[in-house]
Amino acid sequence: VRQRLADAGQVTAAYWFISPRGRFLRIEVADAEAGDQRLAGVVGVVNQGILAGAFPQVPGEDEGWGPARRPAWSNCRFCDYHRICPTGRDLIRERKRGEPGANLHQKLLLEPSPPSGGRPGGGPQGGPGAPG
Repeated sequence: VRQRLADAGQVTAAYWFISPRGRFLRIEVADAEAGDQRLAGVVGVVNQGILAGAFPQVPGEDEGWGPARRPAWSNCRFCDYHRICPTGRDLIRERKRGEPGANLHQKLLLEPSPPSGGRPGGGPQGGPGAPG
């Protein structure tokens, strides 16, 4: 995109929360080079996992019981497979923790960033857990 639009000027990207729950916060990517490097790193880790056949369950923190009388974990609310995943996934995770590829996801964690001062409707770049 950057090559094709070189004459168009500066190219920017943003993620915009479009609800009151997200406070209409707009998070802009200020450093395209860092974004490109991060994307390449994430794709590399995902590729490693696929090649190794490593698809570890990482349920996160126990949040009690969720809808339909199923256990709830913090990461599972984002997963499309939550409804068909074994209810004892936390036990499976513990049992497989030492296997090759089980902790590849750790390479995807971001260093905590200082508060950005982002405000609803736009403003300074950054945001909670940036990027995106």
